[in-house]
Amino acid sequence: MLAPIRGTNQYWFRVKGEVKAMIAEYGSPTLFLTLSCAEYDSADIAQYLRK
Repeated sequence: MLAPIRGTNQYWFRVKGEVKAMIAEYGSPTLFLTLSCAEYDSADIAQYLRK
């Protein structure tokens, strides 16, 4: 019932199950990559965000 609501125990239990299923199917992850556009370090983007 609460599984669709992010932050509830039921939600995270379901997500944990999905991750475990992916690991069982594809194996352990070997690369984790997080990218950021650093919007406040780019003058063009910072100017656009101020509008």
